[in-house]
Amino acid sequence: MKTMPTPSNQHIVIVGAGPGGLAASLLLAKAGVNVTVVERSSKVGGRTKIIERDGFKFDLGPTFFHYTEVIEEIFQAIGKDAHKELKLNQLDLNYRLIFGQGGELDCTSDLDVMRDRIAVLSGEKDANAFVEYVEDNR
Repeated sequence: MKTMPTPSNQHIVIVGAGPGGLAASLLLAKAGVNVTVVERSSKVGGRTKIIERDGFKFDLGPTFFHYTEVIEEIFQAIGKDAHKELKLNQLDLNYRLIFGQGGELDCTSDLDVMRDRIAVLSGEKDANAFVEYVEDNR
């Protein structure tokens, strides 16, 4: 019968130093696995990186840090406090969506405010559906 290798003699290579790759490497290393992370870019962060042009900053991808509970859980699993290790600032305006067909939406983590803003932009049905979606996915 074949035995599974123990964490102390495993070596795992993680391809990509985005949020998923970094989280996986932290958790595996905490479990005693020898981990190497490889990244083709000169900076870590994957799609959470920012580019700057003409004094403006742009996110390259989805805004991962809206899910602070996930970050807190990962850091807790490795015996660290995310709030001591990272500079996390709660923003009142998370971001602004500007729609090509007209209209814009200032997004906030305040569910009641978001519901009201969506109602103004798109009607009560969409606003209520948004609240239901958020509550179903908490």
